[in-house]
Amino acid sequence: MNHQHSTNLANQRKAAIEFIGSHPEVEAIAFTREGSVSGSGTWAANALVSVGQVEYQAILGIGIGSTSWEPWPTGVPAPTPMRVALTYSDGTSEIVK
Repeated sequence: MNHQHSTNLANQRKAAIEFIGSHPEVEAIAFTREGSVSGSGTWAANALVSVGQVEYQAILGIGIGSTSWEPWPTGVPAPTPMRVALTYSDGTSEIVK
């Protein structure tokens, strides 16, 4: 595994945990791209985010929150603390809380 790949996987984890912190209703996150630094200097990656058993396409980044390509669900019931299935772009996965 090269250094850039390792860095991108670490960034995916950081971005997911940051996103979950502001969206506790999330059930799962699956990164579909490894991620990269944009022209603005911020790192981001494409992901599928599951809420209420529905997948939403999003771009997750560190310190930038997210950009959803689809309307984010409204009226989602208050979440109970749960574990989130996190799948990295290389297919490895873990459960995060």
